[in-house]
Amino acid sequence: MDLSAKNKILVLGRAAVDKEALVGAVIAAGASAAAPGLPAASSGGSSSSRVEWLIDTRYYQAPVEFWIDTTEELPREQALLMERWLDEPGRHGDAGDGGPEADIGAEMRELQAQLGEMVDAVVFVFDPLQPATFGDILPWAQFARRYRPAVLLCVARGARGCCADDALKDRLFGWCVAAGWEWVDLTDPDPESDHTVARVREALTSNEWATMRAKDHAAAPAPAPAPAAEAPHPSLPGPDVASAPDDPAARDEWDRFEAVAGDVDPARISSLHHALFADADAGDGRSADVSALLGRLRGARDEIAQLDDRQARARAAELALALARRL
Repeated sequence: MDLSAKNKILVLGRAAVDKEALVGAVIAAGASAAAPGLPAASSGGSSSSRVEWLIDTRYYQAPVEFWIDTTEELPREQALLMERWLDEPGRHGDAGDGGPEADIGAEMRELQAQLGEMVDAVVFVFDPLQPATFGDILPWAQFARRYRPAVLLCVARGARGCCADDALKDRLFGWCVAAGWEWVDLTDPDPESDHTVARVREALTSNEWATMRAKDHAAAPAPAPAPAAEAPHPSLPGPDVASAPDDPAARDEWDRFEAVAGDVDPARISSLHHALFADADAGDGRSADVSALLGRLRGARDEIAQLDDRQARARAAELALALARRL
């Protein structure tokens, strides 16, 4: 696989959370209609590994690669900094406004600069029964602000219902919302919860990867012709069927609309809606945090501004449709 391509998924966390098992479950989730549960944690192994994955959907394929690595305990000074950030996550605003900066050292800065060219998704995994390990996310929160990978997931991994400390979960969830990470709680005891391995997979497969290639459907068999519609009664107007207008200027606008509509991805609309209204959909009765929502919209606007005209129009349309779902 091309090491220079921006198609790497960085999976980080302590050795005990068995990140390889999570990666295996994400890949296997597409093998059947029902998403599988997580395999039992293994006893460990190498501190880093790579797993190739071909994302294969109805419309496109994208070869990507999981880069799995083990985090270590933060230095005391950085751990205290992270504690202060957890106490007041909103004080630093959204991910685009920055957060507290820790001195991560020249070696880590150089590593992150290299990874910034190749990584477009970060999946941080931790055990909520060991909440101190959540602090390991600090240097990678700084990485996310600086290099802007498209997908940021914070995954609480463990047995369903293993963590009953709702106050702790609220605190960690609040940090994720403020810092621009999507919270995925795999320990949620609710059997109807959206926090599943399938959600992790959906977030990754809906990204627009640099290696994405559209499938050629030209050779697909033509669908059977629809039965001829009954002619309208001569005394009544026919159905209002949309068609390209005759006026040349209006026709240009119509063609542009058709081009944008063809680039819109329904899966990305769902993903955007979930990310924008994660706090309102958390199931705890809270309404959407307007300031957090505006922050996430600013972040989406900044990302759209970096795209070419065609991609920007499609992403803007998807953002508008994601918002319209809430109306």
